[in-house]
Amino acid sequence: MQLLFVRHAQSQNNDLWVQTQSNLGRSDDPELTDLGKSQTRHLAEFLSKCLNSDHSTSADSGDLKTSAKIYLYCSLMIRSIQTGLILSKALKLPLLADLEIHENGGIYLENETTGELVGLPGKTRSFFEQHFPSLVLPPEMPNGGWWERPFEERTARYPRAQKVLKKMLEKHAAVNDTVILVGHAGFYNTLLKTILQMPQDISVMFKLLNAAVTFVQFDEDYLKIHYMNRNDFLPKNLVS
Repeated sequence: MQLLFVRHAQSQNNDLWVQTQSNLGRSDDPELTDLGKSQTRHLAEFLSKCLNSDHSTSADSGDLKTSAKIYLYCSLMIRSIQTGLILSKALKLPLLADLEIHENGGIYLENETTGELVGLPGKTRSFFEQHFPSLVLPPEMPNGGWWERPFEERTARYPRAQKVLKKMLEKHAAVNDTVILVGHAGFYNTLLKTILQMPQDISVMFKLLNAAVTFVQFDEDYLKIHYMNRNDFLPKNLVS
């Protein structure tokens, strides 16, 4: 299996942090900024070159081999969906939503008085069907808010990453599929530590900028990381 982990493009919350260095006014489920949409268009062009067989020997491909089947996944968070839909259109792939690849913590807001992190419901199935009709929703998704639970604590994140990795390998490894996963920086760290069999409490952070790509190849006898946090396809004024 060839795994391309892509971080969503710049969101309103990302921009808020850049401007204020504060979470005050944070959205529980932010959309992309205009800069983020521009980032995604460049990302789509880069991935198209990587995945096109005519470019399989180019420097852009980074040893990415032509695959019979390519799958594009996103989380049910708006910033991931919006990034994924631009890629879906450019790459001519269906966008498959997954309940488990959300950002660490889930859907929540901080109580500005107490500091408590309060879980929120998340968007409903009918919301996604109305606003993103081309998004392929998971059949097990509830009709109510897809999150609808407390803030996800650290102890729950590693088992979730293990579940995602197991599911992806079982579905895609034997047939050597290419998987593009449009995810989030926190979950990227949890998943990568899981892949590398690192302790989850180790004081290591893997940086992943907006719209950047990490390429991991799973072969029968070894794991190969071709590149991490790659965003050299973005103009400097679009890096965030």
